[in-house]
Amino acid sequence: MFIYLPLFFIYDINDEMKEISEFRKYYNHTIHPELLRQERRRRQLMWLMLLSVFLVLAVGISVLVLHIPALTLFALVPIGLYMGFIGYKMRQFVSGFKPQIVNLILDFIAPGKMVYQQDGFIPKSSFQASRIFSTTAEEYRGEDLIKGKFGLVDFEMCELVVREVYEVRNRMEPVFGGIFFHANFNHPIKGTVVIFPKNYKPRFSRTIKKLTANHEGAQVTLEHESFNDLFVIYAEHTDEARHLLSDGMLDAIVEYKNKVDKDVYVSFVKDDIYIAVSEPKDILEPNIFLSNVNYPLVYEFYYDLYMILRIVEDFELHH
Repeated sequence: MFIYLPLFFIYDINDEMKEISEFRKYYNHTIHPELLRQERRRRQLMWLMLLSVFLVLAVGISVLVLHIPALTLFALVPIGLYMGFIGYKMRQFVSGFKPQIVNLILDFIAPGKMVYQQDGFIPKSSFQASRIFSTTAEEYRGEDLIKGKFGLVDFEMCELVVREVYEVRNRMEPVFGGIFFHANFNHPIKGTVVIFPKNYKPRFSRTIKKLTANHEGAQVTLEHESFNDLFVIYAEHTDEARHLLSDGMLDAIVEYKNKVDKDVYVSFVKDDIYIAVSEPKDILEPNIFLSNVNYPLVYEFYYDLYMILRIVEDFELHH
């Protein structure tokens, strides 16, 4: 069971999560030095790239001036090998950057309680089981799987890109892109409850139709004005939704939406909770041509994870 502290604090009895206000200090002492180390590697790569451009230009000018075609072939072989080496070092930099930073963030949130798999992702079956997106998901890609234990709850989350064939236009259309979270509770509920962003309601007509197919299924309105301004709730059993959703959880969802301005979806199916957060860009992907020593970029990833776990924490607290 968790001890719930409002706003910017989240703890369980083992202090699994620290104060959010402490993250800046942790960033300065632990993450920032690693970013500086990565920045030195990036600058070295940039100098190597500039050197390769200089060599190519030098060979090109030499061929034009000397009119010796054989020289071109002779010079291009080592230059090609050199550029291949640079490409390999760039791929190494890109693939190695994110695991280093993500693991440092996870160590701050809950040391030793979470693992990161860069190429892993949640299976399509779990995505479809959430009942948020009614889709065949012909294109389903994922990465950056995080698995762990939060209190007594086992969870997993990853980045997903999901697309399906839109029959009217006969082409692939986006369904979802962003963070997808799944956790299992030992607290089964009756039917399914889904929370949608209010502005996206027409897009989920297929999902809503399935949720309201039985005589007890309907839209649910709660006495929470700020939540009702941003979200709608549909449930197969309306009484279950009113019992399930606490004010603390609704407050956390509203706070998250207002702070990050991303689309947030939540569903409860049997004894599982699913949370989907839209994200237009790859989180924490390094830039080769610009500095990655960027606190807001790192903080965004941390805050997304923090707020998702806060929603889960409130559910476990009240059930």
